[in-house]
Parts: sequence; C-alpha cells; structure tokens
Amino acid sequence: MLSQMLSHLDEYRLKVQPLPFSSVSAVSVTERTIGVGNHRGTETRGGFAVIVWKGGRLDAVVRFQLWGNQLDDVSTAIKDLGTSLETDRAILRSKGFLRLDLQTKSLAEFNSTLNAWYQTVDYKVLYEFYAQDTDGADSLITRIPITINSEYGESTIVTGDMVRWDNQTAPTLVVQKTLNIGSLSALVFIPGTAPSGTVTLRRTDGSASPPTTFPTLADFLNAVAGQNPATRHGQVIFPSISDFLNAFPPPAPNTAVKLGDWNDDQVPDIYESRVLKISPAIELSSAADRFEISYQNAALNQVAVIYLRVLRGQSI
Repeated sequence: MLSQMLSHLDEYRLKVQPLPFSSVSAVSVTERTIGVGNHRGTETRGGFAVIVWKGGRLDAVVRFQLWGNQLDDVSTAIKDLGTSLETDRAILRSKGFLRLDLQTKSLAEFNSTLNAWYQTVDYKVLYEFYAQDTDGADSLITRIPITINSEYGESTIVTGDMVRWDNQTAPTLVVQKTLNIGSLSALVFIPGTAPSGTVTLRRTDGSASPPTTFPTLADFLNAVAGQNPATRHGQVIFPSISDFLNAFPPPAPNTAVKLGDWNDDQVPDIYESRVLKISPAIELSSAADRFEISYQNAALNQVAVIYLRVLRGQSI
C-alpha cells in the first residue's frame, strides 16, 4: 500500500511542478496494526455477511524534491505545495491520510550539471489503508452438524434461514417460525450453462390440500403477503433457474463477491448479489406457517452455486 500512498501524494507534486526531475519518495516507513488482526469490520452483500474489511497504517516520512530554473521558482513550488496540501486536508483524510504535517525543509541547492535549483521538503504521514477480503473462505456456512450424545451417536444439524444449492446437493430452504419475510437474497455463481429444472416458492399453513398455484410472482405475493392475505396456502412455480433469478432486480454496481474456486479453473469465483424486496412482507405468524423455496432435482444439473436467504421485513 506504500505505492498507493505515494501515488496520492504524487498528484500534488504534478499539480505544482510537473518537471521530469521532481519526485516524491518515502524516507522511512513503519507499518502499524489497526483493530484485532487488522480487521476494520464486515460488510454484507445482499444480506450475506461475506466481505471482511482489513487494513493497516503506515507511519512514514515522505520527501518531495522540487526543481526550478531559478531559486524563486523552487521557493514558489514549495510554497504552492504546502498550500495545496493544507487546502485539501479533508480530501486527503478521506483517502486515508490521518496525519500530514510538515517536518523539515532543506536549503535550496544549485545543480551545475542540470543548471537548475532544487529543494526538498519532508512531511510526517500517518496513512490508513484498507481492502476487501473474504477471509480466505471458500464458501458460506449454511449447515452446522452438532453431536448431541457421543455415547449413543446422536447428532443434529443446525440450519438458518439460508441454503446452498450446487451440483452436488440442492436442499429445500424451509422457514418455519414467527417471521415477517421482507426480502429474498441470492448469491449466484453460474460459470457456464444455467441449470435447468423448476423452482417453487410456497407459503403454506400446513394444509393437506394442494396449494393454489399462481401464474406469476406478483400474483403469488399479492395473495400470500400482508397482515390479511387472501390465502395462506399458495405457490408459484418458475420453469427454470434462470426464470427464478430473473425475477430479482439486476445486481447493483460493485456488489460482486469473490469466493472460492468451485469450478476448479484456478480463478476465484465471482458471485452476483441479488435482492428481491417483498412489500408488504409475508407474515409467518403461527407454528404451522411455513415458507419454502425448493428445486425440482436433488442437485443442480450444471456446475453452479446459488446461496438463498430470507431476510426480515415489515408488513404494511
């Protein structure tokens, strides 16, 4: 990140003196840690906490060397540099410069070979940098196996409101608890041909009769969402994975996630992040109420990974 810091400062050198012999360089650099393990926090993508912000700090002394044909030219350049850095202090802070203070100025000297004057000025810098990371994760945790009693070999699997579909398994996402579902989120990696097979969204109260099948997602949501839904036992069936994903709005800019290498091409997989808002929310208000997203087959029939999650919302 030293090069990034110097690149920001070089913009100011070029602003006051774009001569070929002028320069900005690091005289000394010490790296400082921030937080625990250089963690600055996490960020979600479509409701999935997959981005870890990491960073650090550089405690440095940087040196500007400015030139001029006349002594006054050098003095003016040094003065203009200081004024420009002071004027842009807020901008520089937004770029990571927590401190930027004048430390020393050398006396101007004449270079007879170049027939020009030069002078250096040193600044004490505290620069904070950060970058996105997935913390080395190859996937997200969707199921946690737990041993209950080692004597009898009893165990269970804890699942949340999230499921992973891939070309090895595609379990049904089942949400059965008191919850207002305000959105569906998806992280999608499809490197080639999209998987075929239907996808079914079902909201049910446990009735034994066949659910009402609605022709479109809008019709389904109009019937099953809100405080007083027209039915608590309905479904919509998408003809394919592509049709299901196309019901989501297009991914927002800068929301893609690099995660693992499922297709073994030695390149990190890039997942699209999609969010489908549901307003009013689908209310699961009793123990019998259930919301499901199911895939037609036991696994996707093409190499692909899809994470699905339901998120809490409010009814209207």
